[in-house]
Amino acid sequence: MRVRLASCRLYWDLVMLVLLLANMITLPVAISFFNDDLSAHWIIFNGVCDTVFLTDLIINFRTGASYDLTKFLSEVIALNISTFFQFSFLYYSTILPN
Repeated sequence: MRVRLASCRLYWDLVMLVLLLANMITLPVAISFFNDDLSAHWIIFNGVCDTVFLTDLIINFRTGASYDLTKFLSEVIALNISTFFQFSFLYYSTILPN
């Protein structure tokens, strides 16, 4: 069952990628050059894309990962102290005024 859900998620993400790329190209062109002459095709395409993006937003909020917040924060703090803390401390100690 999980393999089927993973493949559905892959196809959903590919559809979202194609729609995003199509919007990234067509919307600036439509806004720049066809400001007054937007046909019904453009309006329907934008409405469908907006509906699909809203659906994706709802699905992503609904299928969020659940985890133990205290364990997650302790892991992030431990990682930060063991890796980046020394560099951050040196950096901020040199740029902050005395």
